[in-house]
Amino acid sequence: KFFILLMVYHVVRQSPHALRVCKLYRRILKEQQSWVGDRLLWNEIALNTRNAFKAQKNVSSKKAEFLVKDAEEQLEYWRHPNPIINPHAPGGVCYQRNAPPPYDMTMPEAFVEWR
Repeated sequence: KFFILLMVYHVVRQSPHALRVCKLYRRILKEQQSWVGDRLLWNEIALNTRNAFKAQKNVSSKKAEFLVKDAEEQLEYWRHPNPIINPHAPGGVCYQRNAPPPYDMTMPEAFVEWR
């Protein structure tokens, strides 16, 4: 229970701009992973991305807003046509692969032979 309260405290404590930047950073990393494919090479690229974000950490709010908008536009431009999707997520290859049968087919009356 303490862990959940701690998480809620950190989410509430962050500003909307900080949340937007965190989500942007995560989307950039996922997009880079789709383009690169090799985990070792992606680790180097992710480190460069983190350093780029850290370098712009203490800029003014107007410049930060401009940087975020520019990064979102670049991310949309460089979107991968066939991104890596978690297999069990919607759009993944295993999504609803073993879906349960319809309820009316599980009832015993469904298997009675009609003559």
